[in-house]
Amino acid sequence: VESGHADPFGILRELGAFGAQAAQAPLASLQRMASLQSRVLESHARLLAHGADIAREAMQHFAARAVKAPPDPSSLYTTWIDCAEEAYANHANREDYCQSQAELVNALNALRLEQRSQIEEWARALDLGTRTEMNALIRRVKALEAAQASPPKAKPAKSRPLRAKRRR
Repeated sequence: VESGHADPFGILRELGAFGAQAAQAPLASLQRMASLQSRVLESHARLLAHGADIAREAMQHFAARAVKAPPDPSSLYTTWIDCAEEAYANHANREDYCQSQAELVNALNALRLEQRSQIEEWARALDLGTRTEMNALIRRVKALEAAQASPPKAKPAKSRPLRAKRRR
């Protein structure tokens, strides 16, 4: 500040810095969301590849067994189901299949938590009740109802001090 005059643009610089910091939080949240969504898609693609391997194996076994099976639809259906179940059992117990399923479930849960966090931020910004606040209210109401529903505890009888009998 020179010669007693305030910088006319100082407040704008301060607000701009505040705005830049405030804009970083939603941006980081959106980046986390995009990262989690790509994790879900990658995990889902790996699981679909396993599904294709299972289907291919089932078809190969079915093609080999269908030649020997009677041609009626019921026996062909039973043969197909047997082949599919065997192929699934071969893959479902493998480490890579289990790992793919676990990664998908973990990615979906992380995505759900991030979405919930974003929704709670938006709800607070719009002055709406959040799920966390609603859960806290529900717990309080249940506690009050439980306290009201339980029979009141019997109060212990007040013991009076023993009085000495008067002699006449």
